[in-house]
Amino acid sequence: MIRRIYQQGGVLSIDMELASKAKEDVWLPSSCYMCFGGQCGIKVHRINGVIVGIEGDESNPMNRGRLCAKGSSGLVTYYNPHRVMAPLKRRNSEKGIGIDPKWEAISWNKAMDIIVERLGEVKRSDPRKLIISTFDTQSTWLLKNWVAAFGTPNIWFAGAGFYCGNGEHPMMLMSHGTFLAGADLKHTKYCLEIGTGFGHMVQHLAVFEALEMAEARNRGMKLVVVDPVCSHAASKADEWIPIRPGTDAAFALGVANVLINERNCYDDGFLKRYTNAPYLVGPDGHYVRDSATGKPLVWDSKKGEALSFDSPDLEDASLLGNHVAEDVQCSPAFQLLKEHLMKYTLERCSSITTVPAKTIRRVAQEMGEAASIGSTITINGKTLPLRPVVVDYYRGPSQHKHGWWGGFSVHLLNIILGAMDVPGGHLGLDVVGPDWSPKEGPDGFIISGCEMRSGLPYPPRSPKRPETAEILELFPVAVYSRPMFLLNLLEPRFGLPYSPEILVNKQTNFLANTANPDQVAAAVRKIPFMVAFALDMSETAEFADIVLPDMHYLERLDPMINGEYIHPHGLGPWYWAYRLPVVNPPPGVMHWLAALLEWADRLGFIGEIYKMLNVRYGLDGKYKLDPSIKYSYEDIVDLISRGKLGKDLDWIKQHGFVVTREKTVEEAYSRPFHKGRMPVYLEHLPDVGQQLNKFTKEELNLKWDTSDYQALPDWKPCPAYEETDPDYDLYIVNYKVPRHTHTQTADNPLLRQVSEKAGRDLSVQINPTAAARKNLKDGDTVWVESKDGARAKAVVMITDLVHEEVLGVAGGFSKWAGKTPQSGGNDFSVNAFIPLRLERIDHVSAALDACVKVKIYKTRETSTLDPAIKT
Repeated sequence: MIRRIYQQGGVLSIDMELASKAKEDVWLPSSCYMCFGGQCGIKVHRINGVIVGIEGDESNPMNRGRLCAKGSSGLVTYYNPHRVMAPLKRRNSEKGIGIDPKWEAISWNKAMDIIVERLGEVKRSDPRKLIISTFDTQSTWLLKNWVAAFGTPNIWFAGAGFYCGNGEHPMMLMSHGTFLAGADLKHTKYCLEIGTGFGHMVQHLAVFEALEMAEARNRGMKLVVVDPVCSHAASKADEWIPIRPGTDAAFALGVANVLINERNCYDDGFLKRYTNAPYLVGPDGHYVRDSATGKPLVWDSKKGEALSFDSPDLEDASLLGNHVAEDVQCSPAFQLLKEHLMKYTLERCSSITTVPAKTIRRVAQEMGEAASIGSTITINGKTLPLRPVVVDYYRGPSQHKHGWWGGFSVHLLNIILGAMDVPGGHLGLDVVGPDWSPKEGPDGFIISGCEMRSGLPYPPRSPKRPETAEILELFPVAVYSRPMFLLNLLEPRFGLPYSPEILVNKQTNFLANTANPDQVAAAVRKIPFMVAFALDMSETAEFADIVLPDMHYLERLDPMINGEYIHPHGLGPWYWAYRLPVVNPPPGVMHWLAALLEWADRLGFIGEIYKMLNVRYGLDGKYKLDPSIKYSYEDIVDLISRGKLGKDLDWIKQHGFVVTREKTVEEAYSRPFHKGRMPVYLEHLPDVGQQLNKFTKEELNLKWDTSDYQALPDWKPCPAYEETDPDYDLYIVNYKVPRHTHTQTADNPLLRQVSEKAGRDLSVQINPTAAARKNLKDGDTVWVESKDGARAKAVVMITDLVHEEVLGVAGGFSKWAGKTPQSGGNDFSVNAFIPLRLERIDHVSAALDACVKVKIYKTRETSTLDPAIKT
């Protein structure tokens, strides 16, 4: 059996002998890893040890036999002729974009000796100087224990935390008690998407949510998408509402104003029972508290007196009015929100967003009617509230200077309508699990009980001198602060008591997908030693001192890859997916975690890792890891699987995943079954801002922007919105396409062919009105230029599928490393236009503002840039 795959100009050619002579012909279970979710069950067709096909596993709850274009093209990446096959050592000490590293192939032993020696020096001096950069989230089960045992707090998840979930994850944790969320599309009547492609092959449950979306649309659910670009989701919607970039909060607050102040449409019972809407607030902005218990007070409208929010004698907590409690004039938080929203008139919001006032009012009306407040549904004998309306968002509102409030304002609509963790509404992923549940924290607020416990937005952390390389200590309510790692390397003025000395990179190409590559390159050059695990040569791997060959996902063993926070929402099974090796790796190539275990063994701290794993997975008796024994990576996975799930690897390799039991109604729709509340009023934020301002000024001598630390949501303009130069009149907007995963798939020849045929993926898109104003024609070659000195050449596509003020750019196709036909450096890079500066950081969520205005002109025209500026 011979199988040859090669690339010529992006064309894939496959030759196979007839399989009739095959001695082996098997289908093997595993899991895909062509996107962040990476949990779709697959069956891999292997003939005589050679992989010849991949298809979806119909028995897997995540994808039910379906597979997207990315997953189907995974076979191509396995046969990548440009794969790194041996350890490489850099011979050129100069590092930079386009500079030849002058690689020298070395043995595994030599590579490991070099790495362990450098790691040992850092561990002895200050282990915090080690940074692990990765977006291999399905390795954190071991990686978190490894870094803790080494002594560094620094796992840097790189590009995903620059724009993506900064304004989303904190809201989900404060309202659902979990890191991620989705929608109960099985029961939804109306879905509003703002700055997201939810249900259209992006995000964390891509195939599952696409199947749910398709079924809901066939059932008659209405889909409305608000986005500056007619994305894939918008193209499938009942309605696309173009919006000016960076104004999502104004749109959402306008809708909220109509719901509350015009239509008196909100879920009164939900707000009283599950939020802080009834908490009494005094003139100083703080809760009025019981003098004896210190608990926030609410006004009981039936008793005519103030009681603690959790008093067993409370009959009816008031949401409105002015009252006197503890001798203080006060009002419920909801009253303050109601009054605050009045300034978001339809006329003002329309002026900010360019969305017609009548459209904003109509959306509010449709949502309010769809919510069916007061309705119920019986599921498996349990009667539950039914709120068949959902608002979902992600990167769009988050990727701005004031992204915290962009996310909060959008998500507030779900809370107002009571569409939270009930049938038909917005559902947190794994809020309640087989052995975890949310807790009631300070002032009655929900505290997550699942695995994602680091970086909780509430209770807020006290500001202190940074210990983490990404300066998280100066962002007390953010879940992460990824851009600050690079910014601190460029400007080490934030009080970090050490300088990073080693960077180990795996499965993140942050040179190409974070901010301006020249700035990122300058930051990385500040780190003396870098190791990269690489399947092929990426832009980031080219900066490494040692490159180690990486496993392809079809060669990997990864246990319980959906962890405790990414099961399909709603009813269904509790199951634990595995990624299983269906073919052997090239000689010497090992799982990167196996390499880390080898380093730990040689440096003498592997026993500490074993102890942590024993605690983490409750391993005892014959399954307990013995610190005096050296286990293989597979041995560790086998013991954990048997100890945690009662199944050994041999069984799992036959079945692909382990089902433990079906979810209960209480687990699938958790809101009515626990007490933790969610905020509509962030009483604590002004105090956090004051503490942070005092600390940064007195302890670090920093000028720190704390103006967004306020109790109620607002729309505020990002820097690009305030740009007044008429030449720079177009917002450059990047959007995801369902057939690609960031730069990870940019040089996949099959997916590349699809993008080339689509045309739109590899062009910059301009609205006909703007094109006419600039005398541009379809297919013109143009310069795109920013005031910060970024300039790039592109081909124009004139289309009605972008807002009149927008230049739309799809995906992340810019490639300059490696030897593939796509590595010519001719593709347009949006990241080159995004400068990395402190004033562009949202000081609450730590998002980097991706909103930039540019000018566009035909290439025959003369650039206005200073010739000294490097482009």
